[in-house]
Amino acid sequence: MIGGRGSKPAVQLPHYKYIELPSGRWHTNEHSMYNISSKKWNNPSIIGQCIPPASHFIIEKINSTRAVLFGGRETDDESENTFTDSVYILEISISTVTWQCIKKPEAIDQWPVGRCHHAGAIIITRLDCPMLVISGGEGDDDDILDDCWIFNITQHSWIKLDVPHSVSERYGHSLSVFIMSPHCVWMITVGGCVDRTGTLITYPNSTMLTELVLNDKREWTVGDTLDTNGMNDEEYKKKYQQQLQTGRRKQEEYQKFNEEHIISVQ
Repeated sequence: MIGGRGSKPAVQLPHYKYIELPSGRWHTNEHSMYNISSKKWNNPSIIGQCIPPASHFIIEKINSTRAVLFGGRETDDESENTFTDSVYILEISISTVTWQCIKKPEAIDQWPVGRCHHAGAIIITRLDCPMLVISGGEGDDDDILDDCWIFNITQHSWIKLDVPHSVSERYGHSLSVFIMSPHCVWMITVGGCVDRTGTLITYPNSTMLTELVLNDKREWTVGDTLDTNGMNDEEYKKKYQQQLQTGRRKQEEYQKFNEEHIISVQ
């Protein structure tokens, strides 16, 4: 558990930061780790450039020891808030969390703006190439953002996806992915709000399915998008079964290739 916004902390631990906001709430970057076996909390040591006191970011698991964090509302020592566009890669052990901060290069334009209240999910179709997909959120001047991006965690690069407004123009929502095959991912967007008054996304757009397809140039593109009505259609159900069968076959072929490759290397 990392950071967040809340009431005044009863104890301020060394090596972490605690900043009081004008509202009387507090921001922190405190780390807490719960050991399920011992049923005890501990506070790990920090190595590297840790995120400042922040909240409303997303943090997604890559594997059993790695995670990726993006965005959020950060607070500096003067209690000024900013929406960050930095990416952090975390290496986690029992007693330490090692941070790597990836900032937007000056020469690069292809990079999402800072945000909070966005949603994200991890896509892993190949073991050597995990990706983070994000959408929507709240930006500067209380803008509701309307975009969707994929971050290549290995190459540290972003690509923007051309998804419909009904998918990405929202905040406070959730995002999940379903791997149909190494070349096809279904992204599920659920819930959220459409304006600053907190108006909820309504049926049939409350749940959206977006097909992401890897083309011949190994670029991710947007395929079909379905709302709740579309997902209940018989044609969709037939396509789902076909995709699932194709995905299973391709996954088996991919696993067999990997096993043969490992054997040949040994």
